[in-house]
Amino acid sequence: MAYQVHVQGRVDLMNGGASIHLTPIAVAAAAPRPQAARPTPAEIAEWSVHSSRTPVTREVLNSAMCTVQKQLKLQTGLAGEWTPEATARLRENLAKPKKGAPKQLALEDKQPPCHESDAAKCAISPGSSGASTWKETLRGEIKELLEAIQAHQEIEEENEELKAEVQDLTPLIKVCDSLREKIDRLEEENLYLRQMLTG
Repeated sequence: MAYQVHVQGRVDLMNGGASIHLTPIAVAAAAPRPQAARPTPAEIAEWSVHSSRTPVTREVLNSAMCTVQKQLKLQTGLAGEWTPEATARLRENLAKPKKGAPKQLALEDKQPPCHESDAAKCAISPGSSGASTWKETLRGEIKELLEAIQAHQEIEEENEELKAEVQDLTPLIKVCDSLREKIDRLEEENLYLRQMLTG
């Protein structure tokens, strides 16, 4: 295992030779970041949250916290770091619209465009059943589009949460790999000893 030590020293030149004198230097450890309690859903309910981020479910909240941890370069995951700055950033992020959130579309009470030659066929009064049916159809299509966008955003948030959980498991995976290598070496040594005894 390699270690790094900060040193100071000097080189003495004498009779064509060199003598090096090194002295370790004490380096102050970096002060730990101040930790803070994570905001609860009840506390967040009193914040100003953008409509594109509601309702703030447990999954949405965990994903938003993971995003803040990455932005501030904190240890991610449910057992990761959380600071007062992280709480302020979370509140700021939740107040903003989601990335790619659809804008509110205003439906105007007007007829669909048509060519002059078809003006007589397309002429529909605002109060006619044809105009009402057209607007209802358009509203239905817009609703389906918004639902598809919302589903896509939820999938992206779940993927971010899964990535954070995988990062938390990375140290355990490395430990398991190290243990597996040690077991393999012990089995090889055990086999060698058996061969020596039986031979």
